[in-house]
Amino acid sequence: MNSEEKQNSINDPASTSLEKEIHGATRSVLWAQLASQFLSFASLAFLYRWIDPQQFGLLGMIMPIVLLSRSIGTLGLNIAAVQHKELNPSQASTLFWLQLAFGAGFALLLAIISPLLAAAYASPELTIIGVSIAGTALLANCLTQHQAMIERKLQIGRLVKIRLVAQTLSATVAVTMAYYEFGIWALVTQQYVELIVLNIGLWRAEPWRPGFPQFDKSIKPMLKFGGYYTLSGLLFALAQNLDKILLAYWLGGSATGQQLLGFYTQAFSQMMKPVYLMTTPITGAMLPALSKAQASTEQFAKITINYYRIVAVALAPCTVGLFLVAQDLMQVLGGNKWEQSGLILSILALTILLQGLVNICGSLLSSVGKTGMLAMGAFAFLLVMLQSCFGAYWLASDMPNQEENLVKFVAWAFALSTGIVAVPYLIFCFTIARIPATELYRLVRSPLLFSSVMGVCVYFTGQAINSFDGLPVSIHLLIKVAVGVTIYGILARVEIKWLMTHFRSYQESN
Repeated sequence: MNSEEKQNSINDPASTSLEKEIHGATRSVLWAQLASQFLSFASLAFLYRWIDPQQFGLLGMIMPIVLLSRSIGTLGLNIAAVQHKELNPSQASTLFWLQLAFGAGFALLLAIISPLLAAAYASPELTIIGVSIAGTALLANCLTQHQAMIERKLQIGRLVKIRLVAQTLSATVAVTMAYYEFGIWALVTQQYVELIVLNIGLWRAEPWRPGFPQFDKSIKPMLKFGGYYTLSGLLFALAQNLDKILLAYWLGGSATGQQLLGFYTQAFSQMMKPVYLMTTPITGAMLPALSKAQASTEQFAKITINYYRIVAVALAPCTVGLFLVAQDLMQVLGGNKWEQSGLILSILALTILLQGLVNICGSLLSSVGKTGMLAMGAFAFLLVMLQSCFGAYWLASDMPNQEENLVKFVAWAFALSTGIVAVPYLIFCFTIARIPATELYRLVRSPLLFSSVMGVCVYFTGQAINSFDGLPVSIHLLIKVAVGVTIYGILARVEIKWLMTHFRSYQESN
């Protein structure tokens, strides 16, 4: 693009309007992340104390299957609806009814296979749990089309607020039920309350309503697009849940194994919280923004680089910091009985930055119509994960404390598999999007360097305060976090200033 074209792009009202839309779409990400993290930690501090880890393990045995059903239950039609340039009411209605039908089908399928899963895992109690939670597959599909309609308008602020309300109400209900000793049923109810509130909020926020069930033949290209996206989503979901599925099969038949599975699944959940809280709103804004910017190569690259930079600046310190304070964090949240989960979390935390960067690749490749490439990357990750998990099983098979070592080795298998696949996959995605791979290195270099220095300071701070006998673990955690935030804030002040200016300009432009 020559200088005249660049100037025209800058002065183009459509380009300026798109920038304003993007600004408004992402302005709530930072504060939503902080609010959601605080709410999540506050509720878990009660749930971990009032619900036995074994109960979390039982839920962790069935949730990977539920998540797999959700990953393919929409057929990728919600993503196709966001990516498609024009979407008329007839097409939107057809997409809605298709997703609703498949949601009902997967809910029925989950209920039917629950006894089979219970038999495979040697855990009879899984039958009633699986049947009870099957309905969430239908509820999840009831809201996807309305969410897609809102995302098309880049009204991400609305989505963030609705998610926060849903999370708050569901956490309140779960904590109350846990206090009255409902155990695992508090966790099951939490799933339903969150989805019901999300449905109510999204249907109120989006005025569009589906018409009479019919099939609009013009959606066939979207079905093809959605099919590729669904395949990649299934493969990624299978790869990310393969460790938990195999652990459930290997350990689910005993109370000790279920407890260890509870430690693992909750450690994995804590690791993914900063990833999802940062990338979920970003992907919601990123796909429609990039889809609209395809006409301008320069603008497309600029938007892409900015989103990856946001993820790098925010998640690099989370990776190093959580690796160092994981054990303190789990003890503060759940007491001494959750200490073992902290060691697992410290291993899994090493993948946070890579997980965040890979998560937004789906929006990048979907915006350029390369969902087939997305499926190839997912398949590679699945193969590496499969080999790593069985390698972990082989290593632990002849060791004392086999079950405990198996859980730790599987955590390392997940971390190593993520590292092996993520870096070449990210380079591949940038190349497909015609963005130099050197940009990826430039984006992560400073955040990783500053986070590493921060980590050294936090480590030696921890060694120093260990000399004070009787100091509560919560004080240890607060001191380490304060030191980490201060050091990173000083070293990465340029990146943080850019990040805050970025968000501030988003607010002003709206």
